[in-house]
Formats: sequence, C-alpha cells, structure tokens
Amino acid sequence: MPTPHDLPFTRTTCSGCGAIVEGLNNRFSCTVCGWVNRWDDSTSPLPSAEDDPDYPGSKKR
Repeated sequence: MPTPHDLPFTRTTCSGCGAIVEGLNNRFSCTVCGWVNRWDDSTSPLPSAEDDPDYPGSKKR
C-alpha cells in the first residue's frame, strides 16, 4: 500500500475559475467551481471496477 509520500500529487490552475487545484496522476476537480478535467488527461490508466474493494464479489476485503 503506498504512503501519502509515494503518491504522485500534481498541481494546475482550474480551467473554470483560475483557482489552484491539486490531484493525483493529473486528475483534478475544483472545489470552488466544480470543474473536473477529462478522465483521459491522466498520465496513468484508471483502475478497473474489480480493483475497487467495494466491488460486488471482490475478495480484497
């Protein structure tokens, strides 16, 4: 399990309102105006539904 220091935090300017936003792997959402960038703007693929510990039938619990 990665620690917070291992996670790839990134920072940019919100395209909606200009606020500074931070995210993981270039995935951003702005808490000021609600802007989010496209899922495919990231530098890494999204995890699959099966990777989610809450996914029905998951054995990762």
